[in-house]
Amino acid sequence: MKNLLNIFVTAALMTALLGCNSEQNQTDENAAASQDNNAYLANTVANFEIEGMECAVMCGGKIKESLTSVSGIVSCDVDFDNKQAVVKFDNKLTNKDALVQVIQQLNNGQFKVTDASEKNLDSNSDQSINSGSNPEQTIEVSAPQGFQFPNIFDALIEMF
Repeated sequence: MKNLLNIFVTAALMTALLGCNSEQNQTDENAAASQDNNAYLANTVANFEIEGMECAVMCGGKIKESLTSVSGIVSCDVDFDNKQAVVKFDNKLTNKDALVQVIQQLNNGQFKVTDASEKNLDSNSDQSINSGSNPEQTIEVSAPQGFQFPNIFDALIEMF
């Protein structure tokens, strides 16, 4: 009876571990498939001071989601504590004033940009994202370290 229980627990543990890993791979594949194929070069960074943010998750998330949906945006970081957003973008596709409009139109005008500044980035900085058709571009890809399986043998030894 104890042997049967150990086999069942081992099978359940292996199924759970393998099931978690396959779901992660599917999520990564779906994200890669839905990623925009355009190549953007961040040649400008804009800093916005924003009034009206009441929470980091909903307000900050809504601002970030709306800004990143604009064509030409390379990155967007919203700092709820300092009431700021930093946006890197391609100034051939969008501009600071358009981004201010996007922010101020959210939630029926809940957010107000009190200060907006922009700075051109030098051409030597490595700010490119996504792969384009230009073979001279260098692309750095970083990804978080994947899920590591626990040592199954340690778990089995503890059971016996």
